[in-house]
Amino acid sequence: MAVATRAPARQVGNLPVDATSFVGRWREAPRARGYLSHSRLLTLTGVGGVGKSRLALRVAGTLRHPPPDGVWTVDVSGVGSGELLAQAVADAMGLCQRAAEPVTALLDHLRDRQLLLVLDNCEQMRGPCAVLVERLLAAAPGVRVLATSRQPLGVPGERLYVVPALSVPEPDHPVPADLLTRYDAVSLFAQRAADIRADFRVGAENRELVIRLCRQLDGVPLAIELAAARLRTLSLEQLVARLGDYFGLLAIDGPAGASRQRTLRATMDWSFDLCSPVERAVWARLSVFSGGVDLAAAEAVCAGEGITREDVDDAVLGLVDKSVLAREEIAGSVRYRLLATVREYGRQRLAAAGEEPTLRRRHRDWYRDLAAASARAWTTDAELGWLARLRAEHANLRCALEYCLTVPGEAEAGLAIGASLADYWYATGHLAEGRHWLGRALAVTRRPTATRARALWADGWCGLLQGDTDTALPLVRECETLATRLRDEAMVAYAKLDRAIAELNQQRPDRASSLLGEALPRLRSAGDSHGVWLTLYLRVLAESVRGDVDRAAASGEECVALSEARGAGWSRSQGLWALGVLRCRQGEWARAAALARDSLRQKWPLRDRWGMTLCLELLAWAAAGAGQADRAARLLGAGHAWWRAVGSSPAVLGALADSHRHCVEDTRRLLGEHEFTTAFREGGGFATDDAIAYALQAG
Repeated sequence: MAVATRAPARQVGNLPVDATSFVGRWREAPRARGYLSHSRLLTLTGVGGVGKSRLALRVAGTLRHPPPDGVWTVDVSGVGSGELLAQAVADAMGLCQRAAEPVTALLDHLRDRQLLLVLDNCEQMRGPCAVLVERLLAAAPGVRVLATSRQPLGVPGERLYVVPALSVPEPDHPVPADLLTRYDAVSLFAQRAADIRADFRVGAENRELVIRLCRQLDGVPLAIELAAARLRTLSLEQLVARLGDYFGLLAIDGPAGASRQRTLRATMDWSFDLCSPVERAVWARLSVFSGGVDLAAAEAVCAGEGITREDVDDAVLGLVDKSVLAREEIAGSVRYRLLATVREYGRQRLAAAGEEPTLRRRHRDWYRDLAAASARAWTTDAELGWLARLRAEHANLRCALEYCLTVPGEAEAGLAIGASLADYWYATGHLAEGRHWLGRALAVTRRPTATRARALWADGWCGLLQGDTDTALPLVRECETLATRLRDEAMVAYAKLDRAIAELNQQRPDRASSLLGEALPRLRSAGDSHGVWLTLYLRVLAESVRGDVDRAAASGEECVALSEARGAGWSRSQGLWALGVLRCRQGEWARAAALARDSLRQKWPLRDRWGMTLCLELLAWAAAGAGQADRAARLLGAGHAWWRAVGSSPAVLGALADSHRHCVEDTRRLLGEHEFTTAFREGGGFATDDAIAYALQAG
């Protein structure tokens, strides 16, 4: 059988596609690429709006020899907390961070990789970026970092490149009209103007106006784009005159960097002043969002104090026309985003208007309600849609949680958000992040409420799935005690599910079975379909370890049937995998492999890295049992790399440990040490797509 191998030519990474054309930088881009080829850390510095981010993406996307493990970009401005920076990098790479210490797990994953990491907007958390980059460069010799920041990171070995403004014609140096676009500032203005007015050209009749405009704006790209957007409503003559009058009131001189920063500030002031009153208010109010916003959220948060939802709709369209907002379409859903510099300006305006506390509270309320609605969607036909939506809103959820945990008296809402996201933390592999937020919230507020009980359960759940039983069990016991006191039968049952996982992790399947048997009728009585599904899923694993095939099979069939009846695709894929574990324990290798492949086909489009890792593990068992030792060794090798990526191991999961150990021992015995090692390493070198393709092949 042909073996899939790593294909270096395939584009690997998450490098975004430019939404608008890239203009100029024919000197700067090659120079930056040259610096990067001779340094493991290159930081592009410069004033806000000078084009650091666009240049970094251009450099990363035009490398002569792209690294085999890809180019990965992270916008630091959307991370929210320095403690989550490593998690954000892992997220960008599609890694499922289940380790209690995400930095260690990330470094372990990158240790033998060759890739470029682009960290954008590092000034938002310069200290944490510096610490992570220094550790990363020390631990992973094949990794290079390209950073953008208004200030150097200060890491040993850092190479700095100050990004200049775009070139403009020199004063008193006549340039023929047909040569003007050789200057990058003129070229950018000409292209953006033509995007707005298709007949716009730079010629003899307007050359002096264009030159004057580009000089007024100091060649700062963001200032030029904001000005060009005004050609929708102003002629070029009016645009230059108004800018000239406005800037005439300002003293824009001094060092180039300071002058350009004042130029950008003045341009944004000018652009802001030319907006309608409603557009100004919405611009400022949108600054509370992080990582983008959809129209429904914008309407809910920005409306009020005399501004209607319809007003918000109109203002959003107007701000897009004025290049204040960027419109993005992701998987059929339209979102809007403020550039980091424009968002920062809006936040300053919001604070000056005295509206920031109110708007941040509204933002928090919207995402608290969103999280609560998502919790009700699991094990329904809406779960896949909610999974995609929560992923898109992850930066805003972080922002809302940070608000709850830094503003006095708001921690209870943080508990509610964190607990409502328990299934999201699991399905996307953000268990370490879930524990981060829940642990902070539980430490701030200790009121004995139903919300606290659910948060205790969620924190314990995340810890147990990481194998951190010693830390998680006290939380679970407190949850059960509080739920009993509150007479919350459903939450008592959920606590028993957590305890059952602990018993499985400690190789006590009989106790796990007993606890699950106590939980199931409580959840059926409460009408909690998701809780019933979860109990059945865990019961398949517990009973298969115990050897009660009939009860395991009945639970598995009911688990899958419940998922199918409710149209829950992700839940069904989990149930299929659990049934596959049972069939493997029965020696039904072909049936187990078919179930694992069916599960994997559903998980791959969702990029459920944790679930896919489980499927690779199960397929290795099935191959070994069927005597396909060479295939089993490759699958074990691919699985080993993925287990490292998800920050876990079959050894800490009691339902998997014995089967994994037997699979490795049997495969090594059948192949011999040399052949086993060769096949194992080959599997470990598969690119992600190759590993999936190989796993989905029938054995």
